[in-house]
Amino acid sequence: MRDTFGATEPAVPTYFPSALFRWLLSEGYQADTLLVGLPFTKQEFERGEVNVTFNQHKAFITRCISVTQNPRLGLAFGQHLQLTDLGLLGYAASSCATLHEALQVIVDYFKLRGPLLKLTLNVNGDKAVLEVFEVLNYDTIRAFMCEAALVAIRNIIRLLAGDNIVQYATVTYAKPDDWDAQSSSLIFKFNQAQHGVYFDGTHLNAPLGSVDIKTQLMIKQLCENMLAKVSQQEGMITRLSHVILHQPDQFPNLKEAAKALATSPRTLRRELQNLGTTYQKELDVIRRRIAMEYLSNTTLPIETISQRLGYINAPSFARAFKRWTTLSASQYRNRYKSV
Repeated sequence: MRDTFGATEPAVPTYFPSALFRWLLSEGYQADTLLVGLPFTKQEFERGEVNVTFNQHKAFITRCISVTQNPRLGLAFGQHLQLTDLGLLGYAASSCATLHEALQVIVDYFKLRGPLLKLTLNVNGDKAVLEVFEVLNYDTIRAFMCEAALVAIRNIIRLLAGDNIVQYATVTYAKPDDWDAQSSSLIFKFNQAQHGVYFDGTHLNAPLGSVDIKTQLMIKQLCENMLAKVSQQEGMITRLSHVILHQPDQFPNLKEAAKALATSPRTLRRELQNLGTTYQKELDVIRRRIAMEYLSNTTLPIETISQRLGYINAPSFARAFKRWTTLSASQYRNRYKSV
């Protein structure tokens, strides 16, 4: 359970894959069919007794989507997940005095459930958002992972608050061609700068009905003890992002980034490959987010934005933005502008 691990390293606990596995078994799917290509028995996987590599995790999710023939399997799985699926975290959250405390407990200790997602809670007046960050490049399973996580977060907030205070969810990818708005009671906004669940922040300090301070303190101490055993090494992707963003209008090339990280270009390239990504992909992720912020929150001309993002000309930026979002920069600005 570290921030830094390779795509072929068995560092991913099977808490949530096992929950998905058990659910699909209850729906009538066969274990042998779901576990094709994985070196685990039904008993090991069902009980969550093993760690898997990111590649194995990805292959399992892909297999489940294929077997069920449901490209929106993440929505259904997220609806199925309960607070108890968080284990100790669920018990700790349910014993908190307020929704704010409960969500902060989940954010602080979510790493104990596995290293593939990071959560942050941001509050601005009466607006609150629980953001979800990808630790590795999800690529083909991004929609499943994000949709399952966001729907599950909505359910947890609703369960804790005793009311449906969630307003909508955002994801960074384009609206899928097969998307059916009726398939989810949670409103999704696509092509946004981040993954997150937005809700009414005025409910954060309202008292919860099941306060148990003694249990909460005991479980939080257990979580602290477990977290103390987890490596605190900062992940390569995070450190690389800091380097890229050090001078927002002057993006380094691979050689310059490697030098800033006190490594060689060859080593940096290899480490990123082990994480299932490349320098160009990570640079594009950051450029994409900055471009979205500029387009939705400023009136800067598109030509100026392209220059600030390091493109040689506006057409190059236009092609990249269309590839990222399926929208032109002008279309995106018209649809999502807030200024």
